[in-house]
Amino acid sequence: MKCPPCPTAEVCASYFNSMRPAFSATCLQVCVDDRDCTPPYRCVSIINTPDTGGPGVAACVSSTDPAPCGGSLGEVCTDVEGGSFCDGATLLTNGFGSSPNNLCGYERVYCPNGCETVPDAGSPFFNRDGARCR
Repeated sequence: MKCPPCPTAEVCASYFNSMRPAFSATCLQVCVDDRDCTPPYRCVSIINTPDTGGPGVAACVSSTDPAPCGGSLGEVCTDVEGGSFCDGATLLTNGFGSSPNNLCGYERVYCPNGCETVPDAGSPFFNRDGARCR
């Protein structure tokens, strides 16, 4: 299932596993970081959506948008959940997993006072440090 043509500043997000759709194909607002999204939306680079426009495209998502299709598929985001790193001087990137709509990706949070590395606070799945906003 594909989206209808999306308006300017929006991107189509859709994902199907081999059995059924993970969530409804929908147009989502493109974002750079959390300042571009209205709560409860969060700016996330979605990694398990091959139809979102390629790596690096981030969109505003919530636990209900995009809408899940018939419950969790058991998507496990262990490769991203719990991991965090600084992506430049003022951008904190946190691992993100949302089981209601089967999303995996990286949340992008603006740090007005800068982002800093925190030794030994990273993901248990990778041998790397973590990060936080100052």
